[in-house]
Amino acid sequence: MKQDIANRLSELLKAGDYTVYDTGPIPGAGDTRLTFDSTSVRFDAVTLYIDMRGSTAVLNAHQAHNVAKIHKAYLFTATKLVAEGGGQIRSYNGDSILAFFPGKGKAAVTPAIKASMQIKHILTEVCAQDFARYKPVDFGIGIDAGSILCAKAGMGRNDNHNDLIWLGNAVNRATVLSDKGRAPNHIWISDEVRNLLENNVQYGGSPPRDMWSADWIDYNGTRERAWCTQFRWSVE
Repeated sequence: MKQDIANRLSELLKAGDYTVYDTGPIPGAGDTRLTFDSTSVRFDAVTLYIDMRGSTAVLNAHQAHNVAKIHKAYLFTATKLVAEGGGQIRSYNGDSILAFFPGKGKAAVTPAIKASMQIKHILTEVCAQDFARYKPVDFGIGIDAGSILCAKAGMGRNDNHNDLIWLGNAVNRATVLSDKGRAPNHIWISDEVRNLLENNVQYGGSPPRDMWSADWIDYNGTRERAWCTQFRWSVE
């Protein structure tokens, strides 16, 4: 087995050609462009990452079936609103979701912002009483934009032993931004996303005012400006 692993690592890490596909839709399960060898897919998207706060406390405060109820309600809300806004879920990881809104520029940023504000509206207002019977759950949403590389990793011939991996600053930064999110400022965006905001997702209230407050994150050893909001978007 040791030699098999060593041979495989040598094959994966050797110098030489690597095929990157720059066209087509966001990859998903069964995408034939992706193999376990030297292929990957690159695409532009707005990344939305949502992460539940306090899930360990919830786990230890309730019976297992009630913990499942909380997670399912929380994940259903995010999934439904992301999908309705044109986003595509690509990873569930316990109490977090990774989603992409395809494209770049304002056309991709606006639906991502709207979906995040709608998630906040449902979780903190519409269904707050349903969640109130359980230990409080908080959450953070991070949003960034950029180029993402998708590759297939793991072992073939067994779907339980492989998955797609998502690489790029847009993914990593969105994760860092989400980690800053908590009540009342659940939603955090990068400076790049801030510069792409259309008026309907930048200004709100009566009279209209800027919905976003400047703050900072530490990313890759650098202090970067970021923006957060406590605004929500009603769901009809």
